[in-house]
Amino acid sequence: MARYLSEEWIAAVHDALSRSAAVREAAVDAAFTLEQRVTGADEVLAYHLAFDHGSVAVGPGPAGAADVTFTQDRATAVAIARGERSVHEAFMAGALKVSGDVGALTSCQPLFQAVDRALDQVRARTDYSLALA
Repeated sequence: MARYLSEEWIAAVHDALSRSAAVREAAVDAAFTLEQRVTGADEVLAYHLAFDHGSVAVGPGPAGAADVTFTQDRATAVAIARGERSVHEAFMAGALKVSGDVGALTSCQPLFQAVDRALDQVRARTDYSLALA
C-alpha cells in the first residue's frame, strides 16, 4: 500500500492515469495543469496533474505554471481522495480554495470524471492513516 501523498502514491496516480485510455481520450483536446496543495500544521505538500492533448503527467511538487490550484487541509484532502466528500461540496463549505482559471474547470468536467474512475484502484491500495498526522 502506498501512503497518501507520498512519492510512491504520486507515481501510482501517474501510472493509473497515463495507462487509462478513457483519461487519454478525455484529455485529447485539453492543455491544462492542476496543482494540488495540501496544508498541514507545519508544511504544504504539493503535486500536480498536467494534461496535454492526450498525454498525462503527474508529479511531485508545485507545477511550473498551473492553470488552477486547489488548496485544502489534510482532512479535506483525505475525504475528497476517499470519495467521502466532493470537490464541489468542499469548495462550497470553504474547505477548498480554488485559484487560477476557474472557468477552465467547467470545460474539463469529462476529463475529471475519467480521472476519478481511473483512480478507483489507487484508492483501494492507498494507506490514508498517516495522511492526517
